[in-house]
Amino acid sequence: MKKICALYIPCEGEIKLLEISDDIEEKQKFVGGVVGHVSVSAENPFLIVINQKAKEEKKALNIRGTCIANNFCKVTNQFFRDVAVFGDVLVEGCFYNQELIEYESCSLPINYLEEIIELCNRADIWWNSVGKKIANSPYIKWLTKPQNIEDDF
Repeated sequence: MKKICALYIPCEGEIKLLEISDDIEEKQKFVGGVVGHVSVSAENPFLIVINQKAKEEKKALNIRGTCIANNFCKVTNQFFRDVAVFGDVLVEGCFYNQELIEYESCSLPINYLEEIIELCNRADIWWNSVGKKIANSPYIKWLTKPQNIEDDF
């Protein structure tokens, strides 16, 4: 099984750069349930791996995951709605395999790793200045089924 480097971002506690197997079962262990992917960039340099049922299961709001999703979404797609991410998440790389004609997981690109860690370090400040306003917005997109995000456009 192929190994990839992914950033583990729990709701609480330290973030960790991990080498994991690129299989669904291992990712489910980290996110605690049914795996879903949230693409945060039009170029798809990385994905946020979430538990699709985290909100239904009353998992905590992941402020760092929410900060990452909203900051990259605003930069790369001005029409993307505000999002909230629940439960522990993984951030992994993603590339388009032209031979297979599909996207595949890969290690998180180093240049994005630094940006993501910086966003995680500032997530509390972002949450208190901007995030709470987003959460109270009538336009919030609570991520329970991320594959449906594009259906709204």
